[in-house]
Formats: sequence, C-alpha cells, structure tokens
Amino acid sequence: MQGTVVRLVNSFEATTFASAQEHRDYLGKTGVPHSGLRHVLLFTRYALGARTLDGNTLRYLWIEAGFDSAPPH
Repeated sequence: MQGTVVRLVNSFEATTFASAQEHRDYLGKTGVPHSGLRHVLLFTRYALGARTLDGNTLRYLWIEAGFDSAPPH
C-alpha cells in the first residue's frame, strides 16, 4: 500500500470519555466557553463538514463547539 507519509512534530494523544456528560464536564473545567451564537455557528460548520451525522456524532460536535481549549499554562 502506498500513500502520503506524515511525520508528526509532537506526539499524538487520544482522550476518551465514558459518557457525553464526562466529556462536557472535562471541557467545562479545562476549556473556555463560547457565546451562544458562536456555539451554534461552530456546530453548524462542524456538522456540515462531518461525514456521518448520527446521534453520537452530533452530540460530540455540539459539545466540542461549545468550548475553546484553554491556553497552556
């Protein structure tokens, strides 16, 4: 199999959550909340770009659209 090779500068980190609520709680503690309008606009943008629009994907995109990552300390 051939294809593009991408070399990462930083390590790859994956975070999993047991539930949508755990995900929301984590972002509530570590992220910066968006305004209501920005939340809706980002969700719309993410949903239009998604390949799959099942309930879990939409729930994930909604939660993610609500927060920006907090700046590093």
